[in-house]
Amino acid sequence: MVTISAQELKGELAGGRAGLIDSALAGTLDSQGLRSAMTELYDLVLGRLATRAGIVPGSGYALCAFGGLGRREMLPYSDLDLVLLYDGGRAANLQETADALWYPLWDSGLSIDHSVRTPEQCLTLAAEDPKVALSMLELRHIAGDPALYEKAASGARTAWRKVVHSKLDDLVDQIAARRQRSGAIAHRTEPDLKYGEGGLRDAQILDALAEANVANEAIAVIPDAPGRSAREARKLLLDVRTCLHLVGGKSRDILHAQFAEDVARLLHYDDRFALARDLSNASRTIAFATDLGVRTARGAIPRRGLAALRRAPARRPLAEGVVEQGGEVVLARGARPERDDSLLLRVATASARHGIPISAGTLRRLADGAPSLRDESSPVYLDNLVSLLGTGELAIGVIETLDRSGLWDRILPEWAAVRDLPSRSAMHVFTVDRHQVEVVAEATRLATEVSRPDLLLICALIHDIGKGRQRDHSVLGAELAAVICARLGMPARDAERVVKVVRHHLLLAKTAASRDASDPATAEEILTHLGTRDRVTFELLVALTEADSRATGPGVWTPWKAHVHSTLAATCVPYVDNVAPAPPELTPADGPSVTANIRITEGAYATRYVLEAEVDGGTGGLADVLLVLAARGIEVVRAQTLRVEQGEAGEIHRVLADISTLFGTPSDPALVAQDLRALSSSTVRSRLHSKVDRRQQEAWTAAGARPRVWFEHDIGEAGGSESRSGLLRVRSADRPGLLAELIGACRAAGVEVEWSRAETFGEFIADTLYVSGISDAPGGTERLVDAVRAMLPSPPPEAEENR
Repeated sequence: MVTISAQELKGELAGGRAGLIDSALAGTLDSQGLRSAMTELYDLVLGRLATRAGIVPGSGYALCAFGGLGRREMLPYSDLDLVLLYDGGRAANLQETADALWYPLWDSGLSIDHSVRTPEQCLTLAAEDPKVALSMLELRHIAGDPALYEKAASGARTAWRKVVHSKLDDLVDQIAARRQRSGAIAHRTEPDLKYGEGGLRDAQILDALAEANVANEAIAVIPDAPGRSAREARKLLLDVRTCLHLVGGKSRDILHAQFAEDVARLLHYDDRFALARDLSNASRTIAFATDLGVRTARGAIPRRGLAALRRAPARRPLAEGVVEQGGEVVLARGARPERDDSLLLRVATASARHGIPISAGTLRRLADGAPSLRDESSPVYLDNLVSLLGTGELAIGVIETLDRSGLWDRILPEWAAVRDLPSRSAMHVFTVDRHQVEVVAEATRLATEVSRPDLLLICALIHDIGKGRQRDHSVLGAELAAVICARLGMPARDAERVVKVVRHHLLLAKTAASRDASDPATAEEILTHLGTRDRVTFELLVALTEADSRATGPGVWTPWKAHVHSTLAATCVPYVDNVAPAPPELTPADGPSVTANIRITEGAYATRYVLEAEVDGGTGGLADVLLVLAARGIEVVRAQTLRVEQGEAGEIHRVLADISTLFGTPSDPALVAQDLRALSSSTVRSRLHSKVDRRQQEAWTAAGARPRVWFEHDIGEAGGSESRSGLLRVRSADRPGLLAELIGACRAAGVEVEWSRAETFGEFIADTLYVSGISDAPGGTERLVDAVRAMLPSPPPEAEENR
């Protein structure tokens, strides 16, 4: 047996590698060419070494590579991953052969991961450990007996296809743990190219699922999707990691800041920020493709045993045209994306509310057929967008899915300019597009601090939409906000508020850092800059400033900053306009005055209707009307109610409401009236309450915002004593039947609701009830407020602590 000296081996590898590295640094060899040349160099040297060690065809030995060399992606300073296969029945002089192979490699100073096994031993280990199984899929023959290699490689592929269904849960757990340790490449200043979320390990998972024929990277290639395919994204990550080896002079996985500019230069980027943007895009594409691939793999795995005898998963309705099947959101059989402008947003909202991913097939159908938002769309589009944003943190992943599928641009085409745009501030954790979505999540926690949570969520979504151009992003953002609001069909007054907030979203933060927050002159200066004293606009600005700061990164929203911000807001409040809500002007409903006169007509769009009702107070009045509506699955979106005294004839309650249904048309008004008349039966009343309870248990409720309840006494009542009437103001997350519960709580407290105005904004309500008859005993209003607050949805204790 002829051996090769360590010095000779080291000289060959060092000389060849140095020449290739010099060529790459000089720009005469690109990253992919360098990897190919490095692979050929190692193949050549290892082939010679193996031959001299007697590892030749028919010897009973085979030298194989996995890892980077196995994939033909050898980087300048990567480890060598090698396995010496031997035939237990034919191989002779195993120790001598192994020593002749490994000692020269050890003595040359190369970093190698090596093992000596039979093909059967390899397959046994692969069956036990998913990491080994994935490595075996990359096995490549270098020298020796090809039959041994083929036995191990084909056996590994066959075994993987058989066991992937049992290994998938372990694989998912490993992915989650690795991502948790290494973070997301897109949102790390110094990303881990190999182990981070969207990194090369994720790409390896995607290849392995495709090898098992349970998924394919093509599932991520959706028409008009932004950026690269998963394969192109993988190549960029490899190119960056290759250049990182070149400029770092050794094996590296983390792109540290000191190397970023040199890596960008080698890859012909203008600067490290341009590289970071492409890297973000590539990693998010891979992460999305991997997650979609895993879900597709779960669906592709055949059912076995008793499961194969069961029926296919049932289709559970989630929204109009949207159902759940097999743990994924899919389109109902009659859904037509090309004819339904808001179907895309209903799918997204259902996915967020129920925590169920959108299926790959549904994404494809939407990509093929869902239209882009037309100019001046109907209110349904804005309402559905607000509902999606109102799901808060749950919306982040859904919006990412829409974005990577090319669907988010159909809702907000202006998004393309900020997609994957890195912030140039070290305080910002996220890219600009992701930061805006994070601000939306923070804004949902502040939704009860404002009277118009719908406008707050829109402001949060687009407040930095002007970034990425060569202009003041606040000025350009305001111009773009005007276009977006018009396209969403937003009323002119609301659009003006959004535009002003986007234009001045940095005003409070800058002023708080440079002026006396408690000085009235500072308040006057702020309102002058803002250009309005409108209370709604000012509320939006205050809440957006906090949400923006909280979403920037850890440690940005400090107790000191919170104190200065609240002081500044409190200083400004006396100088903003305060318009008290007026009682509704409701005329009697058409038709005779009977126990329950109810009319339902078509509203602004499908699933939206107008309800007019006039009911005798003796039937239980307004609370009972709302109870029946809730029990029948009818949501009150907006309502005005009025209690009218009729002397000896008693009282009547008039209602004018916009109502909505998740599916189809609402109940026949005659059936609603029939239920009202039947409420004198305790059995019927109990049955309706049970229906509402079930709906509440099944429904999703926004849990991040603290409910707010307060009482505003009537102006002009005798000083020094508590007024017995006034405005009860309620802001809270919504849930089925909540308005009925509010009015019922007032009646239980012996308080009359004279009139009310109720508004629902996506997942939140802002209701005003004018009440009378409050106990004149000390603390009467406080007891009423406490009773109402106790019945409202509240965030869990851990969410409160995190704030």
